[in-house]
Amino acid sequence: MDETLRSVCNINRCTMHHNLYLMKFEIENPTAEQFLLAAALVAEAKQQGWDFEDSELGFNPYSGYVYVWSESEDYSMGICEYQNEGIQFIWTDNEDGTEVIADSLQGLRKQLFQAKLH
Repeated sequence: MDETLRSVCNINRCTMHHNLYLMKFEIENPTAEQFLLAAALVAEAKQQGWDFEDSELGFNPYSGYVYVWSESEDYSMGICEYQNEGIQFIWTDNEDGTEVIADSLQGLRKQLFQAKLH
């Protein structure tokens, strides 16, 4: 894991949102790496102002992504355990499963706006 992600995890581990206990933790037998990735995602969600009620932190073994999802947000976030790409912001079309992925929330919003123009 790169040092930026590691420092984000260390800086924010003691300042998690008070509603974090409402989050479902769906990672069975997590590795140390998955815990660090999960901490980075929760820290980013906190920075983005997420309310952790009705949210889930999990791991998709098929894609290798540790992810955070919230019923209250129109996007999710994930980090691939097998690649060092940092946090990915993901929007999924509920009807057909199409995904739009970006390296920042602003990038995601820009891609979605441009897609609506076409």
